[in-house]
Amino acid sequence: MTSGRREFGMTLIGWLLTLVVLGFLGLFGLRLVPIYMESFKIDAALESLVNEGNAPESSRAELLRKFAARMNIEGVERFDTEAKLRDHFFVEKQGGGVVIRVVYQAESPLFSNLSILADWEKEVSAP
Repeated sequence: MTSGRREFGMTLIGWLLTLVVLGFLGLFGLRLVPIYMESFKIDAALESLVNEGNAPESSRAELLRKFAARMNIEGVERFDTEAKLRDHFFVEKQGGGVVIRVVYQAESPLFSNLSILADWEKEVSAP
C-alpha cells in the first residue's frame, strides 16, 4: 500500500553542491568589493579635483600632486605618491577646459592561481 505522499527536499549531494556554489559566489564578492571601493574613491577624488575651480589653469604637475595627495588621504596605496601615478594620469587641455584621465588595472587574487582583473579608464572634464 502506498500512501500517495511524495517526499520533498534536497539530498546531501544537492546541499553540498549548493553550498559550494554559494561559497564561490561569496568569495568572488568579497574579492570584488575592495576593487570597487577603490574605484569609487578614485572617482570621488577626480570629481573633487575638477570641481575645485582652478583645474583648467593648473599644470599637469600641480594636478598630479593634488590627486596623489587625495589618494594618500583616502588610503589608496596604488596611487599614494606621484611616482606611482605618473604613468596612469593624463591631462589634456581642450579649448578653455581640461580633461583628466586615469587608466589602470586592479587585480585581486581569487584562490590558488586564479585572479580577478579589472581594467579601469576614468575620465572627467572641466569647462
